[in-house]
Amino acid sequence: MRLYKYRGFENLEFALDIFINQRLFAADFKSLNDPMEGRYIYSKGMLSKEEISRIRGRKSEFKILSLSETAVNMLMWSYYSEGHKGFAVGVEVLEDGVSIEPVTYVDDLKLNKEEGAISQKPYSRKS
Repeated sequence: MRLYKYRGFENLEFALDIFINQRLFAADFKSLNDPMEGRYIYSKGMLSKEEISRIRGRKSEFKILSLSETAVNMLMWSYYSEGHKGFAVGVEVLEDGVSIEPVTYVDDLKLNKEEGAISQKPYSRKS
């Protein structure tokens, strides 16, 4: 599967790292630029303290690499390639050992009981 990473040249070291070392940086949730990444809401009493702790612990295990399905998204060019001055690089994603979860845009970040029990579903939603 081919996906795309939008980058600018502002931090040339990171841009060159993609081509020279053939790797992309994956961040943890605390390092992401969007404060709504990985947020979820749950009702009081819905989850036990152990479940809340487990969900938060799982969240800290994930590394996130944001990619796009297209190289021609004008918003992506604007936001992530320094106002259309950078580049988009296509990468072949080999799915061995990698979980690909598309971002789902929702109106409500409420967590339901089933999502609290599973791996990354609550972490791939944004409002």
